[in-house]
Amino acid sequence: MAIGTLPVGADTVDADGNLTRFRESTLQVPRQSIVVLAGLPGAGKTTTLRRLAGARSEGVLMLDSEEVAGRLRVLPVPYRVLRPLVHAVHLARVLCAATTPAVCLLTTDPMSSFWRRLVLHLAAWCTRRSLDVVLIEATVAEALSGQERRGRVLSRRRMRRHVRRWRRLRDRPDGLALVASCTVLSRAQAGALQGVALGSPKGHSSGRSDPVAAAS
Repeated sequence: MAIGTLPVGADTVDADGNLTRFRESTLQVPRQSIVVLAGLPGAGKTTTLRRLAGARSEGVLMLDSEEVAGRLRVLPVPYRVLRPLVHAVHLARVLCAATTPAVCLLTTDPMSSFWRRLVLHLAAWCTRRSLDVVLIEATVAEALSGQERRGRVLSRRRMRRHVRRWRRLRDRPDGLALVASCTVLSRAQAGALQGVALGSPKGHSSGRSDPVAAAS
C-alpha cells in the first residue's frame, strides 16, 4: 500500500479506536471523509496537495484554493480585494464536492476560523462523512519563505493574526473542535508523502495525536 520507502509517519486514534496512519510516504485516509490539509499560509499545504494529486488516487477528489486564486487573478483588482471571494468560491466548491460519490475529499484550508470549521463540519455531517484534519507544522520563517516562493506575501498584520490563531489551534489541550481527528505533521513528514491510500470509514468523534515515528 505504501508509496516510497521513507520510514516516517504519524498514527491517530480517535475516541472510538479508529486508526488513521501516515506511513512510508503514504497518506492513509478514512473512506467517506473530508480531509483538510491545514497550516499557516506558506506552510506547504498546496505543495503537499499537488504532490498527492500526482499519484492519481482512485476515489479521492482533491480541491485547492490556489486553483481558484489563479483563475480570479485575471481580474484587474488587487488580491487583497479578491481574497474573500477566493475563500468563498473555494468553500462553495468543497461543499458541492462533498455531495458527490467521491470516497474521500482532500482539500486545503488554514482551519483557523471557527466559522469555516463549523461550515465544513456541517457539510461533513449532512453528507455522512467524517471531517479529519492534518496540521502541517511550519515556523514563521518557513511560512514566509513559502509565501515568497508563491509570489504572494501577507502583510505583517495579517500574518501576525494567522500565527496567533495557528498557535491557539495547535496547542489546544482538548483537541480541535468539530473534527473527527486531528494529526500534526512536520514539513519534512508532509514532504515525504507521495500518495493517498483509503482506509476504513470513521465515526464522527473527536481525537488528536502528535506525530510519532513509524516502523518501516
